[in-house]
Amino acid sequence: MRLLRNERGIALVMVLVLSLIGLMIVSALLYLATSGSMTSGAFKAYRTAEEASYGGAEIAAEYAANRGRYDFVTAVDQACNCADPLNPADNIDGETGAASCRCDKICNATVDWGVACDENAGVAGIQINLTPDDATDDFPLTLGNFVVYTKIVDTVVGNSDMGGIVASGELGGQGVVASSTGLVSPPSRPYLYRMEIDARSTINPREHSRISMLYAY
Repeated sequence: MRLLRNERGIALVMVLVLSLIGLMIVSALLYLATSGSMTSGAFKAYRTAEEASYGGAEIAAEYAANRGRYDFVTAVDQACNCADPLNPADNIDGETGAASCRCDKICNATVDWGVACDENAGVAGIQINLTPDDATDDFPLTLGNFVVYTKIVDTVVGNSDMGGIVASGELGGQGVVASSTGLVSPPSRPYLYRMEIDARSTINPREHSRISMLYAY
């Protein structure tokens, strides 16, 4: 039997294995560094979009509290005159002088919104897409490099603006008197608005943040 005593081939194999291990370690370090930078950049971009959506939410709250006025966008008084809360057909838009979908959303319960608010006439009832965009939003708002779309998608009517609560010593009611004796103040029940807010970058449409908001007026 003839034995091979030359081990130079084994040394070469060991060098190749160690080189492969070193290459794998370097590749893993490069991957971790690259993915960390990408994750950090994506998080920073999202935080910017998120801050824009939060800013839109604060303005949306003012919009609902001021009964549809958004003179923070223009100098025109564009509030909604809800008139009689029990009559869903008498709302007047201060911008147009007539009824409008946005004022129906401010003044009326969802079931009483007009046909102008229906986004799918082929299905019975008022159909509302929960995704706000430039075609169906109530008002757009530009914040830096972001356009913020705000949309009311559901309204629960309360008695917040009915004027039925009379403080002692004030005049109120049909036959006004100087005393509040005999006047019944109903318990306050706020209007509830569900709003969808979507902030989208004008530079990169992939940078956006969407939040849902419940506001009690």
